[in-house]
Amino acid sequence: MIGRSVSRIRRNAEKKTSWVTFRPGRDRRSARGHRPISAADSARRAARKLGRRRHAPPPREHRFRRTCDSQTGAWSHVPFLTTDHIPIIELPDIVLESARLLDPTGFEDLGPNGLQVSGAFEVRRIVTGVSAQVELFERAAELDAQLVLVHHGLFWNFHPPGLDRRRLERLRVLLEHDLSLLAYHLPLDAHPEIGNNALLAKALGCESHEPFGLYRERAIGRLGRFPEVEGIGVGELVERVSAATGGRTPLLQGAGPDRVRTIGIVSGSAADSLDEAIERGCDAFLTGEPREHVMADAREAGIHFLAAGHYATETHGIRALGERLAERFGIEHVFVDLPNPV
Repeated sequence: MIGRSVSRIRRNAEKKTSWVTFRPGRDRRSARGHRPISAADSARRAARKLGRRRHAPPPREHRFRRTCDSQTGAWSHVPFLTTDHIPIIELPDIVLESARLLDPTGFEDLGPNGLQVSGAFEVRRIVTGVSAQVELFERAAELDAQLVLVHHGLFWNFHPPGLDRRRLERLRVLLEHDLSLLAYHLPLDAHPEIGNNALLAKALGCESHEPFGLYRERAIGRLGRFPEVEGIGVGELVERVSAATGGRTPLLQGAGPDRVRTIGIVSGSAADSLDEAIERGCDAFLTGEPREHVMADAREAGIHFLAAGHYATETHGIRALGERLAERFGIEHVFVDLPNPV
């Protein structure tokens, strides 16, 4: 009886404990020749070894390294290069970086900003354009892009609810080619560095520019100042506007001073901002589209009114955003120019 009890205790102990060999100098947890580990620990070790054998490391193009931006202190995942030296970036990373850069939540806009259509998860090439349309999407598919980035998206508050045939066709092309659509409207107009209006001020040769053009309590334009003390002539201003908007001659109305020192700039359809330009003492005001009443308003107020085209005044920002993202992530960017006379 006693012998059977001792045997049973010994068998139970052997079931609960296994032994591993200890090599001096390798294991700091024990100084003995052997150390006991539980059977559960042994099973976990075996499972880990089995997992390492079964699961190969991810392909090189799917691996990322974690890096810290020295200027912002933010951590990010930077991809290794693929075999053909084109990085693969995940779509959410681009969406988050765009939102961080433009801060779209601070604007009361006419439509949704951000990701409007989700397509391919991995992005190698971005195509940018001013407005969402079938031709732009087809060009993006021909260029083997995975993401389309636009200033004018698919959905607007002034459109009737639901999907009409035009929007359905645009969605069909996007979904058929697994293209994502990312759109930023007012945030891209207002940005002080890569916004449409800041870049127009730079292209015109302004020495400095400041916020201008209030829309729903947010400034979306810029008020530029020319470096010359005496300003620039009206003819030279027209030439600079033409060069900055693709070579087209802008519509010039009003009767401002012979020398222009300050100019209010709001791209697109912003003729209503002429009143603010008058109140702030601007010598000229630049936008995309005119209104019937502005000719008399500008003449009587003594200010130059220039309309250079809605499309032509809004190519700078979307192109700059595409270039910024391409540089940030090391991927390719192509701007597709589809000129519009409006």
